[in-house]
Amino acid sequence: MTSGSTQIARATRPATALRWIGRGGSGRVVAIGLGCALFALVPALWLLDAQQRDFATLEQRQRGHAYLAAAAPLASALPWHRDLSTRALLGEGSVEGALRRAANEMRSAMRRTSAMTLQHGDALALEDDWQDLVARWAHLESRYSRLSAAENVAAHNRLLQHVEQFLALIAQRSQLLQEPSTATRFLLLCESADMPALARHTAMLRAHALLAGLESTPDRRERIAGTLSQANAAFDRLASNLAAAYAADATSRALLEQRSARALDLVREVLQQADALLAPGRAPMPDASAWFSMTTQAVESLQGVHDALSERVERLLAGEAEALRVRRSATQALAVLLGSCALLAALVLGRGLLARQREDTSSAGSSPASESAVDSARPSSDASA
Repeated sequence: MTSGSTQIARATRPATALRWIGRGGSGRVVAIGLGCALFALVPALWLLDAQQRDFATLEQRQRGHAYLAAAAPLASALPWHRDLSTRALLGEGSVEGALRRAANEMRSAMRRTSAMTLQHGDALALEDDWQDLVARWAHLESRYSRLSAAENVAAHNRLLQHVEQFLALIAQRSQLLQEPSTATRFLLLCESADMPALARHTAMLRAHALLAGLESTPDRRERIAGTLSQANAAFDRLASNLAAAYAADATSRALLEQRSARALDLVREVLQQADALLAPGRAPMPDASAWFSMTTQAVESLQGVHDALSERVERLLAGEAEALRVRRSATQALAVLLGSCALLAALVLGRGLLARQREDTSSAGSSPASESAVDSARPSSDASA
């Protein structure tokens, strides 16, 4: 076979392969199937990648919520310790047992938060913030008994601000409040912001009443008015967000509406009486223990609703995670199916092309004999001529 004929045979192989694909038979069908499978596989893989990112974000929110739930008791235990220690500093020896229990409750909340910080603190860059809180609590616990009642309240409130900042960092860095589900997002707002704020301001009215029994100064009255204003604003925000959450999720309404309504009624009664009981020029409260009990009952009722909200949010997040797992599994199955179809089509197509190539090679191998026969015939014809 001459070099020219070899080059011609090689050059015609792709053309013959394309002719096999375009014959209108199985070759064309396989090629179309391969193209369609590859075309569908690309968006399926893109969707799978997006679902994986969504799942990772949701897992981060779940970890953040578990962290927040473990740390939230700090924001309720600290005001309780503040007010009992203030009563002890004012000379009420009957609260010593309750004060010891409040201190143990605070230490227990610190231990639980420390355990969660070991698990998630590095991922959320909160280890340093937590260690700062631990040091501040240790400092306060060692010295509050040497403070005056007013200084004790102020020192506890400063630490409470740091606790609230720490809780806000947990929610922020875990992207907890970026939850796309409407029902879950409103419940999270109530759990992480509105309800703790209302409980804090209501408990502060309890502390104001303790200090108001000592003196009635314009500065103290201004602080009481500020706390009342903040409490009323927090009350309105909480009621609005609870209504939005219940409108978005009937199950949350059935589980929480009556309980939250009772708690809000107790707080509303406290706020309505606070103006009169703590009004300027009024003599020290005739029954301070009754006011202390009333405000404590309202705060504890809010805390009970807060715990129920936290459980409901945990279930909602778990339900979202399960639904996303189901969708991701379906997408994975689709991607595997499309990939298998593409691979099978590629194998069939490659096998057909290989068979056609072999046919071309065998036909090209038989051509030298005919070419030599033609070449040998040419001289004889020339001689006879």
